[in-house]
Order: sequence, then C-alpha cells, then structure tokens
Amino acid sequence: MIKINNIIVTVICLLMPISLITSNITYLVNSDWLYNYNWERNNITNKTQIPEETLDFASEKIKVYFIDSSERLNINIKINNIEEPLYSEKEILHMIDVKHLMKSVYFVSIFSTIGLLCIIFSILIIMGRESYKILSISTKYSMIFFGSIVLFFLLASTINFSWIFTQFHLLSFSNDLWILDPRKDKLIMMFPQRFFLETTLLIGLFTIVEYLIIWFGFELNYRKKKLRN
Repeated sequence: MIKINNIIVTVICLLMPISLITSNITYLVNSDWLYNYNWERNNITNKTQIPEETLDFASEKIKVYFIDSSERLNINIKINNIEEPLYSEKEILHMIDVKHLMKSVYFVSIFSTIGLLCIIFSILIIMGRESYKILSISTKYSMIFFGSIVLFFLLASTINFSWIFTQFHLLSFSNDLWILDPRKDKLIMMFPQRFFLETTLLIGLFTIVEYLIIWFGFELNYRKKKLRN
C-alpha cells in the first residue's frame, strides 16, 4: 500500500506542473489583455509605426493561426494606404516552427489535464477517506519541487534573461530562423524580449497561485474528514 501511495504521489508531482504550466501558456497566448498590455508597456505602436487596431488585428490572426490548418501566417496590413505583408519570409518560416511548438503545448495541456483529473477522481473513489491526505501531500511536494524551479529561473531571469531566451530557442528550434533583427523585423518588434520575460513570470505566478488553491482545497477537506473521524 505504501508503494502504491508513493507511485501516486510521484505521478501527481510530475503531471500537475505539466498540466498547470501548459494550461496557463494556452490561456495567456489566447488572452487579448496580454497583447494590449504589451502594446502599451513596450510602446509597440511607436516602435513599429503600426496603429493599435492593426496590431490587434495581427494578434487575432496569430491566435487563429495556431489552431487552424493553414501552414503559413500571411498577414497583410495597410501602411500609408499601401497594402503590404506584415512579416518577411524569414518571419513566416519561423512562425511555422512556432505553430508546431504551440500545437504540441495545446496537445500536452489537454491530455495531461485529462490524465491528472482521471487520477484525482480515481483516488477519491478508490482511496476513500485517505484520498485527500494523499492528494494534499502530492500537491505539496509537487508545489515545492516546482516552486524551487521557479525561484531558480526567477533569479536567472533577473540576472540574464537573454541567456535563458537564447537557450530556450536553441532547444526548441532546429534552425536559426528565430534570430531576427529588432530594427526591421516586425515580429520581434511586436514581441520583444521583455514581453517574453513578463509572460514567463506570469506563467510562474499563475501556476504557484493555482498550486496554493488546489493544495488548500485538498488540505481543508482532509482536515474536515479527520475531525469527523
């Protein structure tokens, strides 16, 4: 029984952060407020000379692109009454790679969350009054493990986020299409490093808050059942 409990704790410890992180990435990528915050925070309208409504139009196209069947992200905008492509060929090719990555994130988010919920419901049904104790311990250990990683990356990000940004791209992509020129390439002008830094911090913050809520729920139910017995 102890071995089974240890296996359950280990599986939840590993599955929970994957589910929460990928779900938060999915939420943020599809959140209008994050894009609007980016336009204002990083002065994107002035840097790109593109009106905010056109930036909003482009961000909507990107969100749809990540889930539709089209291979290329073709966005045309009007600048000085002349219609032209927003992104260069290199940027479009890079976005093909980004789309593959995002589809993987969406896939992992769905199946890790389904798997996690199935395990939790199975424990609640099979383990009876011991279930909330196991779930509380599992969540706590997982939270400590993930929290340690977040603190490490938080410290590393404040010291040298450019290094983390570079390493992420080297690991995620097999080519150098992600190396863009911030002076002329609209993609990196619209989404500068600070956008990715703050989005990464938001993912960490959201995940920790969700951990605390989940752990508190399991712990509260465990203590209630303990008092009744």
